[in-house]
Formats: sequence, C-alpha cells, structure tokens
Amino acid sequence: MVKFTGRNSNKQYMPKTPIKRGFKIWCLVDKQGYLWNFEIYTGKVGEKAEKQLSARVVKQLSQPLQKRNHCLFFDNYFTSYPLMTYLKSKNINACGTVNPTRKFLPALKNDKHLTLGEYDWSIDEKSTSIVKWRDKRIMSLLSIFPNGNYASSKTM
Repeated sequence: MVKFTGRNSNKQYMPKTPIKRGFKIWCLVDKQGYLWNFEIYTGKVGEKAEKQLSARVVKQLSQPLQKRNHCLFFDNYFTSYPLMTYLKSKNINACGTVNPTRKFLPALKNDKHLTLGEYDWSIDEKSTSIVKWRDKRIMSLLSIFPNGNYASSKTM
C-alpha cells in the first residue's frame, strides 16, 4: 500500500493495515528486492467483486517467469491448491503459507491432536505437499517443490 491522501478513484481503504488509505500495488520482486513486475489495483470492475483475484494477480505477474524454473514465495492470501497446480504446469515452483480451511486440501491431523513441535504432512501424486505443524499456533505450508513421485502422509 502506497500512502495517498488526495482524491483519486483508484485509492483504496484498508482499515486493518498500518497505511489505511492509498494505492494498492501488487509486486513481484526477487530476494534482493529488485522489481520484476507490478500491477496497480484499481478496484472491482462493474458491480460484482472479482472472484479469484489473488490467483489472477499471481498468474499475471508471474508470466515473465514461465518455463524458467523460478521459485515463488507468498502468504496465505495468495496460496491455493488450484493456483499451485497452474504454476506447476508453467514450470514455476512455489511455496506459501495456507489457510487449512481452503478447498481441495488433503485432510491432516486435527489441530487439537498436535502437540508443540509436532507436525503432519501429505504429498499427492502431483508432488504437491502440505505440512501442518504446531509452534505457538498452528502453521500450514503448501509447496510444489520437487518431492519425488509418490503419494503419502506421515505424522511425527
């Protein structure tokens, strides 16, 4: 979010962020902070809110990286199983925290049964893996890094 207090129809309001009003800019940067690609969010088009906004943004920003074997990392706003499948088809590895209530995720051990430091994981036939572990709270991670050609689940 880039702070802006003037008048502009593209200005966004996000009450739960440190910068409440300004321009929302989606960015694709490398580990040194070099900007590869960006998009200024201009709000919804028409009356209806866009579905799968986060997936569209990742797909659009990652187009220059397709078939170049790069790795993307993002937070749970962007992470979903269908997006990971799409990125894998474009030869882009990805990893991100994920909300465990998202659709299409495999069932893992119940949060109540995980003790501090314990984890559960699963890998499907497409080498998409999910790991859930308990630290101070439950954390879940979805990844499409190469894992081998097997499907399994394990609790430690």
